[in-house]
Amino acid sequence: MLASQIIRSLPESLDWMVLFDLSTLRRMAADETVRAMFFLPQTTDLDPHSHVVLTSRGTVAAEQEGSRLIFPASGAVFCAGETEACLYRRFS
Repeated sequence: MLASQIIRSLPESLDWMVLFDLSTLRRMAADETVRAMFFLPQTTDLDPHSHVVLTSRGTVAAEQEGSRLIFPASGAVFCAGETEACLYRRFS
């Protein structure tokens, strides 16, 4: 998923967010280190994810293929069913 798509998927009610590109991080550090950096379960497969997003509601991972943001620890979809304006519009 592209960074701009992720920002458009985040609700404007977030207090803050920080976006990290996993492909870049994985070139610099082992997967175990990347998981530890974001407090992800060690069993989390990073391959299906393009980015990790730290938010005021918790850590989410963006799907590589698709348009969902997922809480890695539980597999729950982030913001499922929310219809509020997106973070992109808030700051555009």
